[in-house]
Amino acid sequence: MTSLNVFVPAEKDRVTRVDLKSPTAETMLRSNDPRFYVFVADKWDPPPHQLVRLTRKKSLRQLTISVLKGRKGYAPFEIDNVRLEYRLLERLRVEAGKNRYLFVNYMQIRPVQPLVPGEYAIIGDSLADMATFRIQ
Repeated sequence: MTSLNVFVPAEKDRVTRVDLKSPTAETMLRSNDPRFYVFVADKWDPPPHQLVRLTRKKSLRQLTISVLKGRKGYAPFEIDNVRLEYRLLERLRVEAGKNRYLFVNYMQIRPVQPLVPGEYAIIGDSLADMATFRIQ
């Protein structure tokens, strides 16, 4: 939950928290070296998906992000960001109209280092679309 609209340019520089209303993710992974499979648009700016570590606060999980005046989008802080390896599996050509095509990439993403126990989220360009999980 956040009041920010990351699809419009920010009115001012701001640091805020994104709250997730449950204390733990329902999905638990036993492997600390997971692989995820995603479809992403051909444009990679910003990166298609990010993996972040969430902070637990009582009955919430949180992520701290920043927005910059005049720019769309957001950025999690480096301390919460998990470095990922992106591997292109297939590039799909999709018809988007008469004589117009888009390319969509089917990718594997995985953390560069094994994950430590805790709460995590995979996020894309929208903060409304988060996939959360925990590592035991």
